[in-house]
Amino acid sequence: MKDKITRIDILSLIKENVKKDNFDYGKTGISKEDVLLCLNNFLLQIKKKQEREKRIYHEKGDEIKDLVESLLSNEYQTAEDLAEALSEEIGDITHHKVVARLTQLVNDGIAEKTSLKLKEGRRVGYRLRQEENK
Repeated sequence: MKDKITRIDILSLIKENVKKDNFDYGKTGISKEDVLLCLNNFLLQIKKKQEREKRIYHEKGDEIKDLVESLLSNEYQTAEDLAEALSEEIGDITHHKVVARLTQLVNDGIAEKTSLKLKEGRRVGYRLRQEENK
């Protein structure tokens, strides 16, 4: 079984069943062609939205990653602190977007992370990767 079932998966399955005539139209007055046309439009809308989001991510995503990197220093900072600082610069940004960019920076070897013990409890701290740790 797939880990994640998407709307595209579901709509594609319905579309295949409609094509095979495994679909009961009942007394709705809706033709097979109308259903297929509607499903194709739904699938096209979803795919266009995905392409638009990917384009925006590539345009803005790298910008956000660069901004997150520019805020990192040699001192550990939490994602919450970085998100707050970023929201002052670029406006509304979610904690999850900041953590995603921080994870990319850690995976790229630019940043490092560790567990910090704070008054609020344990948090993950991020900083620029130190030379001796590279």
